[in-house]
Formats: sequence, C-alpha cells, structure tokens
Amino acid sequence: MIGESLIPQQLDVGASPAFVGLTLTGLTTGYVPYKSATTLANSPIFISTTNVGIGVTVPIASALLDLTSTTKALLLTRRADR
Repeated sequence: MIGESLIPQQLDVGASPAFVGLTLTGLTTGYVPYKSATTLANSPIFISTTNVGIGVTVPIASALLDLTSTTKALLLTRRADR
C-alpha cells in the first residue's frame, strides 16, 4: 500500500527452494526447462557455453544458433509495411 514501509525479508540460501506442484527430476543439463501441466520438462532448446541449438543435442561449435528439423523450416519475421 502507498505510504507503508516494507519489512525486509531474509532469504535462507542454505535450503533448496520448494516448488509447489512441480517435480524437479528428469531434467537434462543444458536444456532450457519448461513447465508442462504438472512438471518441468526439457524443451528442445539446448544452451552450451557459447552457442544455442534448437532440435539438436549438441549445437555445432562454429554456429551461434544451430537449428535442426526434419519437418519444419525457419520463417523470419516480415514487416507488414514493406
């Protein structure tokens, strides 16, 4: 509320955070997690130390972004005024 002072909260960094309703198992290092209906799951986005891959298990080292699909293509944004 306006005019009320905020009471500082202490963050206990010694304990793991509690995520109500989410299961934090089965995630793979490097993949960006996403929330499904009841759990966190691996997305198709993989991040290494210097590059990102979508649809790949290990991005090509010489590429900033590595996209791989057997059924879809890349569609770049088009401007409506051009």
